[in-house]
Amino acid sequence: MGTAIRLTPDVPVDLVLAYTAGKPVQGNKGPQVMFSTTDQRVLFVPPEAGQAIERQLQALGIRRGERILVCQERAIDAGVATMRWNVYRAGPPAGEQADGTFIVPAQPGAHAGTPRAIAADPQTPRSAKHGAPGPAGTPALTPWGIFLLRQTEQLVEVYARACQYAREKCGDQVSGEDVRALMLAALAQKGGNAV
Repeated sequence: MGTAIRLTPDVPVDLVLAYTAGKPVQGNKGPQVMFSTTDQRVLFVPPEAGQAIERQLQALGIRRGERILVCQERAIDAGVATMRWNVYRAGPPAGEQADGTFIVPAQPGAHAGTPRAIAADPQTPRSAKHGAPGPAGTPALTPWGIFLLRQTEQLVEVYARACQYAREKCGDQVSGEDVRALMLAALAQKGGNAV
């Protein structure tokens, strides 16, 4: 068995699957699904995540040996924090291409296997709140773009809830602009370290 792949929420992992079907295994945390990669790494996920990954691989027409990105993404559904597992078709690897062109990594210091962008696809990006696909023709997103999108969705959700709270508690006395100013002041007071 190879090195286990560790996932960080909202950070896509670039990999090439040896098989598109996961293998049910018994792990330290109970039943798991194992996906093997062509570079001898393994990805362990809960059974429901394994099913979601397999469905998306099939829907995208991904075959064994194709580069993909797998991302465990934080989302809020009806006010409840959840995790979603998403698969994205990866673009060509950085480096020299068969046609003689050269693709430069998207981020300074990135290794040659880092994709420049996730190919535009009706499945990307997903709205964390509604799970709906983005509009057709949406430009490709880099892993940083996906991270930024998730952070923005969280901020919009916080702002919307704060505005709703202000309307319910104070009526017309507190405007949306007032809520924005209060949120910015609180963030500035924290020095940007909101954790």
